[in-house]
Amino acid sequence: MNEYFVTKIIFERQGRMYCLQWLIPVLLIPKPVNPALLQTHVMFMVLYLIGFFLERKPCTICSIVFLAAVPREDL
Repeated sequence: MNEYFVTKIIFERQGRMYCLQWLIPVLLIPKPVNPALLQTHVMFMVLYLIGFFLERKPCTICSIVFLAAVPREDL
């Protein structure tokens, strides 16, 4: 299989990676400066991501791109 054919199949099947548009705002939400609010922030992010993955069911490529973009200290 050539690379163009594989990419074409992925984009046709997944609808041009629209699932990634719901993950990008997660990277833009700032961490709280106050350490007391960090637990609330982490809980919000975890619940948002769980809800996102259950509702939208993103493609594997979008999930990999997102996990590669998340800073390691947030995981």
